[in-house]
Amino acid sequence: ALPPPRYDLEAARRSVRIEQVAEARWGEPRTRTDADTPVAAQGIPIVGAAIDAAKFKVIRDIPPGEPGMIALRLDEAALAHSSGINSRFGDVRVIGEDGRQVPYLLERSSEPLSVDVTLVRLDPVPAALRTRPSDTVYAVAWPHERLSSARLVLTTSTRVFRRRVSVAAERLPDRQRRDPWIETLASAEWLNATQDNAAPALTLPLPESEASRLLVVVDEGDNSALPIASGRLLFPQYRLRLFRGPQTTLRLAYGEPALAAPNYDLALLAPRLLGVSPTEVTAPAERADGSAPPASLLSPQVFWAIVAAAVVILVFLIVRLVR
Repeated sequence: ALPPPRYDLEAARRSVRIEQVAEARWGEPRTRTDADTPVAAQGIPIVGAAIDAAKFKVIRDIPPGEPGMIALRLDEAALAHSSGINSRFGDVRVIGEDGRQVPYLLERSSEPLSVDVTLVRLDPVPAALRTRPSDTVYAVAWPHERLSSARLVLTTSTRVFRRRVSVAAERLPDRQRRDPWIETLASAEWLNATQDNAAPALTLPLPESEASRLLVVVDEGDNSALPIASGRLLFPQYRLRLFRGPQTTLRLAYGEPALAAPNYDLALLAPRLLGVSPTEVTAPAERADGSAPPASLLSPQVFWAIVAAAVVILVFLIVRLVR
């Protein structure tokens, strides 16, 4: 993310005799050790201000593990149900077991967040969609409402073809329209003119849209239906980089629009900390009610042991009553 450097040394370029400059060589590569990794004991702030976890709509446990720097990936549910990147995830917090915030650094990963989707051919098509006999219509389930900066990627096994592909969304009646209507979100021509090479994937940027599903319309012309091998949704991927202390239970919280983006002292150490390889961590998936699955109070072994003991006691009581 850094721009090219601008050094005062550049002013001396014309006076340097390059043929007289000594040649430098690389040293032997070495594996990064624990001594190269900054730890919390070196004065790095790992505890923030107190915060009320009850204010957040979503609470998700962060899996426990070894102390040190971790990188928590924000999945598509966190992107959809938090305030999002437009506010720099202002309502996202990491909360410790003592109710205090754990400072973090927000970083964008170089690789996008990929979500596989299934294309289901529709027959008949929605009445509001005015199609031609040559059109093939597919439905794509949208993972969550209010997801922005998405790209739909389609692939096919066919080598030589030309198709016009559009992506649309169904809309309910509103003040301007009495009946359901269709909004076109993106459109592009998909073309491959050589039979020696596989067709490139078609990428369609999508605007932010609140829809339960997308409609993919392929204009086949006078050709047979183009087989679409796979579909993916790509989103910008963000991670929270933070320090996990020993024997610490952490929770990821979001869903409080009134909060502003946090301002942690840890940001002062960003140039140093972003160069350290963290341990990748993923929070459990959200439940249907918007929270994470609760931790089990009893292990399966203890549960069945209690059940067996209860059965023995009941049989003993029944035998005594029968006698």
